[in-house]
Amino acid sequence: MKVKIESYSIIYSIDALEEYLYLGIPRDMENWTETENGESDFIDEWSHKKFLSILTPEEFNKFIEDQGLYAEDVETLGSLGAPGYGYGWSPTISFISYDEDIIKNAYVTPNITEKEARKHKCKDLWNKIFKQMLEEYQ
Repeated sequence: MKVKIESYSIIYSIDALEEYLYLGIPRDMENWTETENGESDFIDEWSHKKFLSILTPEEFNKFIEDQGLYAEDVETLGSLGAPGYGYGWSPTISFISYDEDIIKNAYVTPNITEKEARKHKCKDLWNKIFKQMLEEYQ
C-alpha cells in the first residue's frame, strides 16, 4: 500500500550564468519565497538563487515537470529549516537537473499526517516513502 503524501516541503536552489537563471525560476511565484540571490559558491561568474515552498501533490508534480527535475538515489543529510519545520531537521530526497548552463536542485521532504503514519505501522516508514518517491520520480 502506498503512503499518501499530503504536501511537500521544498528547498530549491538554482545556479547558472545570469542570463540563464530565468530558466529555473518557478512559474507560480506566489507559492514561493526567495531566500537567497547572489553569487554562486560553486562556479565562478555564475549566479545563485534559493526558494522555499510547501506544495500540494498536484503543484509539486507540475513543478517537477516544469523544471525537469528527477529524484536521485542518494542519501542526504536532510534539511535544516525546511518550510513547516522551523529550525528543526527533516529527512529529504534530492531532486536534480543540470546541464552546462544551469544546475537545479530541490531538497524535498514529503509530509504525511499522523493518521497516515499510524496506518502504515512500519518501523522504517522513511525508507518506504523514499523508495516510493524513487519509483515515482526517478
